[in-house]
Amino acid sequence: MSKPIAPASPLPSATPIAASTSGKPMFFGPETAEWEELKPDVPAGTDPAGEQRILVAAKAAKEEIKNLLLSSLQMQHVVVLAGSGTSLGPVTNGPSMWTLWDYCVNADPGTGAAVRTTSPAAAKVIAEIGYDVAAEKENIEALLSRCDAYLQVKTSADVTSFVTESKKVILEKCSEFIDPVDANQLAAHRTFLHRLSRRRVRDSRLKLFTTNYDLCFETAAGRQGLVVLDGFTA
Repeated sequence: MSKPIAPASPLPSATPIAASTSGKPMFFGPETAEWEELKPDVPAGTDPAGEQRILVAAKAAKEEIKNLLLSSLQMQHVVVLAGSGTSLGPVTNGPSMWTLWDYCVNADPGTGAAVRTTSPAAAKVIAEIGYDVAAEKENIEALLSRCDAYLQVKTSADVTSFVTESKKVILEKCSEFIDPVDANQLAAHRTFLHRLSRRRVRDSRLKLFTTNYDLCFETAAGRQGLVVLDGFTA
């Protein structure tokens, strides 16, 4: 969804800024040839010179991100794409796609078990619509999309009920983790929005697109005193 925020600042020409692979924050800048770790693990047994090289590279990547964001304040347009990584982690503690599948599909959600048991209702729906978990993985978005497509051509009380209940679960899980009194939970979101909104009033508003179901950015913007135009208000 699109969330223009007034006023804000542009990011450098379609350059990927940061991402997370394997749970590690990484950076890919216009002058880099590959993703660089921002908080690298130093392998055991690394000699002092090797450790120093790793830490220096991480520091350089952090400095490059800082400079890119600072330079964006001088640009006329900025568009930010935020993915699921912006809601995960021990501070924000938002649900992952794995978590949503767990609570929508499995019989024992929330246990953290590596091997999980599909609930009878979900198993029946998965079999009816022909969703291949082994091939398409535990992807709740793909599963619900297949359910919606199935319901376009057939009537099924079981599939309809599963979709309705799953959407309730997703709404709950993507709402309940935001603490209304914890000022630190969305501190990173607030700082990000605050810094990118510090630019000339005549410049275009920041446009923020997110694939997330939660309201982290909307909540953070409200707490920061920024005006959010999300298309749902007149």
